Amino acid sequence: MNTICRIWIGILLMVALNFGAEWSEPILPLEQVKAGMTGTGLTVYSGTAVESFDFQVLGILENLYPRFDVILVRLQGEQAEKSGVASGMSGSPMYIDGRLIGALAMRFGQFMKEPIGAVMPIESMLQLLEYQELPRQRVGAGSGWLQPYLRTVLCGAETGFWAEVVQRLAGSAVTGSSAFQPIPVPLVFSGVQADVISEFHPLFQRLGFHVMAGGATARGNGTSSISLQPGSAVAQLFVDGDISISAIGTVTGVHDGRVLAFGHQIFNLGPIRLPLAHATILATMPSLMGSSKMALTSETVGSFCQDRLSGAVGTLGVYPELIPVELLVRHGDAPDQLFKFSMADDQALNNVTPFFLRIALYQALIAARLASEPVTTRFTAEFQLANGERLELEELYSTVQEIGMLETGSDVANASDLVAGVLGVILVNDFESPQIKHVKLRAESCPGEQLLHLKAVRQNRKEIAPGDTLCLWMTLQKRREKEEVLQQLIPIPERIDSDELQIIVSSGSALTRYEVQTTPQKFQPYDWDHLLSIVRNRRRNDRLYIQVRVKDSGLYLQGEELTALPLSILEIMDSPAETGIARKTANRVLCEYEIATDSQVHGAKQLQVRIERPTRASQSASEAKKTAIVY
Repeated sequence: MNTICRIWIGILLMVALNFGAEWSEPILPLEQVKAGMTGTGLTVYSGTAVESFDFQVLGILENLYPRFDVILVRLQGEQAEKSGVASGMSGSPMYIDGRLIGALAMRFGQFMKEPIGAVMPIESMLQLLEYQELPRQRVGAGSGWLQPYLRTVLCGAETGFWAEVVQRLAGSAVTGSSAFQPIPVPLVFSGVQADVISEFHPLFQRLGFHVMAGGATARGNGTSSISLQPGSAVAQLFVDGDISISAIGTVTGVHDGRVLAFGHQIFNLGPIRLPLAHATILATMPSLMGSSKMALTSETVGSFCQDRLSGAVGTLGVYPELIPVELLVRHGDAPDQLFKFSMADDQALNNVTPFFLRIALYQALIAARLASEPVTTRFTAEFQLANGERLELEELYSTVQEIGMLETGSDVANASDLVAGVLGVILVNDFESPQIKHVKLRAESCPGEQLLHLKAVRQNRKEIAPGDTLCLWMTLQKRREKEEVLQQLIPIPERIDSDELQIIVSSGSALTRYEVQTTPQKFQPYDWDHLLSIVRNRRRNDRLYIQVRVKDSGLYLQGEELTALPLSILEIMDSPAETGIARKTANRVLCEYEIATDSQVHGAKQLQVRIERPTRASQSASEAKKTAIVY
């Protein structure tokens, strides 16, 4: 062992002895652990009763991480030989001669013939008690996540968006060698079908989780007669209620209201504030692919406050803030169903909390329907904020059928994307934004598809003079029904200097997607109120939009369109020396109309109209009265 390692171990020993004097049980420092020593570990294999297993020290694996040594052990005994180092054993306390040496934390990969694992030394775990319970800094717009979430709200989730959200957490996880890894943590989904999470199963595996179905019992805060002790099963909750998502591990030690657990990181996020709950092990399932505990969670008894490389620290009797979510589902003549669950309100997980909400909403909506028949759902969402504000949205979604195949759950998937996207916008923005106090959702579904496809658009004139009125006819059709024709009159300003108009007839999401690509500055919020305005004014699915654009050099300044500016002002405001809040535009919106329908609109068309004898540019006609006439 080199001199630097000896010095570092000496420092760890001093720290361990200092904390060991205050800890509830005697400890055996790493320096005194030798190959050939035998001891006993504690864990729960079934129910809540703590059982013991034997182990033998094989040696010390030095510098697994920089300045981190671990103790290599071989588990012994009937249960250990049967199950090996199972997922859920993370944090199991390991003792030699009644003294704690650390927590079981690692195992080799799959198909191991012997139950060999590694122990995180207690010195490394006791260092966690030094960290203050500070709130995590907000993950804001600087992280680059505000715009992706905002696009999801305005245009729908892009393919692979949620996979990318989960994947980004892999950057926080720290693993060992390719063969020696932290013991996978059971990520238990209660009330969630296996096929709902199957798409993201490989991603969760990369984060160090063993994804599985589980259960939950009645909830409460500290009402259980069962107390946590070394070897007890423990859960870190992300979602709690009718649908729950939790990570399962084992308690290493409890002293003076503090809990050490897991023996390795969950996300390696540092300061956290997540619910800490009891867990019951239903069974430990042996497998050559890697044994795992099946668990259910019960009442919350405190909160985890640290998630670091050598384990997690929790505090009993201190409860974290949660975001209550209520979802009322009405489907045809079936009885109303009310789902209630809570989301962990932890800034350290601002990016993954919306994804967990998306899973919970999708599952609840599918479960309430009990089938995957074509339906149309009118969805309303209300986000109640701590400052008294309310963010309210209404949207309509219908099941999509493409190439003769029903896209199962497409309506509820899109609705779940919208709500989860709004949550993401509120959580990751970089402004002085209020906390979320409550989320209330309502879904009213009726059997059958309600889709309107835009088939064609025609105009009464190819060329028009300033001051005249252009007439458009839009042909739309529902599946197996007669075509429907809508008419829209568009007055042309008397003073206009462009020689051509661009007319876009489109669904709301398609038009917004076009603008996000051509004029992204329109959707760059400059403060909290502006961000709320962008979300509130999002275009809806049950509307047909008609937008008239005209070539006219102008600027977008803090989300507002300025037109007919002198060339000198344009060049100054758009120069690289400016702050970047102003951007030049090649054309501007002359006016926009929307036509309400009873269906989800699909499709987009574009046409051009020439202007006879264009004159000096006029002000925008966006305030023109919006009228729709059924032809």
